[in-house]
Amino acid sequence: MQGCTRSKAASKRKTVCPFHNDKNPSMKVDKRLHCFVCQADGDTVDFASRL
Repeated sequence: MQGCTRSKAASKRKTVCPFHNDKNPSMKVDKRLHCFVCQADGDTVDFASRL
């Protein structure tokens, strides 16, 4: 996703969620994307349609 930085933490890829004001990586990036703060969940097509 454009404007998102990723970090590798605990062998899981995480990034800052683009759907809420987030300064710490809270979104897990695997086959599906899931934010632990705002509960956004889906695949890349779901997220691209929401942006």
